[in-house]
Amino acid sequence: MRLRFNMPPFDPANFHQLAMGALIQNCISGVRHGFMLGFVPAPLFVEQKSEQTAPTFTVDVYSDFSGLSTDQAKKTRTQHLTAQVQKLWQHTTSNPLQRCELGSDPSPSTSAAKPPPRMPIAFDSYRWERLMHDFARNRGIPNPHDFSKVSIFNLNGCDAQLFYTDSRPDRFEIRVDVGAVPQGVSELLVYQTLLMHNALEGFETDLWWAMNPKNGHLILVMDQPLSTTESFFTPISEAELAELMEGVVAQATHMWTDMQSHLRDVESFQLSEIQTN
Repeated sequence: MRLRFNMPPFDPANFHQLAMGALIQNCISGVRHGFMLGFVPAPLFVEQKSEQTAPTFTVDVYSDFSGLSTDQAKKTRTQHLTAQVQKLWQHTTSNPLQRCELGSDPSPSTSAAKPPPRMPIAFDSYRWERLMHDFARNRGIPNPHDFSKVSIFNLNGCDAQLFYTDSRPDRFEIRVDVGAVPQGVSELLVYQTLLMHNALEGFETDLWWAMNPKNGHLILVMDQPLSTTESFFTPISEAELAELMEGVVAQATHMWTDMQSHLRDVESFQLSEIQTN
């Protein structure tokens, strides 16, 4: 289930700093915990008769409520997520370059502690390391054993990383570094556009944007199922993974190039210009 939280009003003069902080927190804190920072021109959910139309930062949270059988358990989970969102936003505004330690969902009952995957699977960190080892060996990546621990490599000029954790046994994460904002393109408008994608299209596409705090490069993050079929669990092979990565890097490069071509001639940007009526 996706929950949408609207963040408190902000000073438009601080938008550049907040947008960078939001993208950085997506990279180092949020995405792997299911918290995605975004931005919308106006709140998607407002109180009836409200005239508020100010642009709003958002946090989308993905959490499984299926194992919670009582209203109290659901309330406890929602309160916990609300507190985590507030913690993440406070970090974004005050300590954007530091990781925010987000706690896991509370577990009112044993059955609700870790909802099972959508289908029975036979996969874990050991099998992931074997997949990474085979992937590196067959692609000519040096030191396959080391690569299986930290899976970073270069493909068609782009750095990419693969990440897996036993807490999400049926899925893995792909990150593609598309580079820094080039000269001639408004940083402010790029950050706004990427965060709007996160808020408006991230859930539908399983694609989110983030920023590497070490070099300021923009990162496309993809959430990818491990199974190649929907009816029963069939783990991806190293050859299928290689083909997938070719497509993902090509997609990331195309999206980034296309965005630059649309924004290159924009010389200025005011928050008031994107407010909706």
